[in-house]
Amino acid sequence: MTGKTPEVIQSFDKVAAHYGVPTLDITEEIYERIKRGEFSWKEDFNGVHPSEFGQQLYSDSIERLLEEARSDAPRPVMAHALPEKLDPASWSEGKLFAPRIAKKLNGVAVETDYDAAKEGGKVRPG
Repeated sequence: MTGKTPEVIQSFDKVAAHYGVPTLDITEEIYERIKRGEFSWKEDFNGVHPSEFGQQLYSDSIERLLEEARSDAPRPVMAHALPEKLDPASWSEGKLFAPRIAKKLNGVAVETDYDAAKEGGKVRPG
């Protein structure tokens, strides 16, 4: 680790600050805890995104974030205006549609029987 916050996390933080929502930097927490010797990347993490060990770390961190948020006195729910869009090209008005109803495919094909393993890809169970 270089000690620099990855660009993607900087982007998340920028969006959260703009819209006034809390963030949780699990990567920083993991980095600090590995530095303190609480666990190691090599010994405790198995696979990616994340292993059961990593899932528990995520869960514990999210629980702490929510507990901290609930520690203040409850406030009434009130409507408020959102700030101007941070990115005018945002997909905030986007919608998800089933691929089968797509009309402008531009050369893209939908494969319903694709098998990643046949192509040498790895597929996790479940």
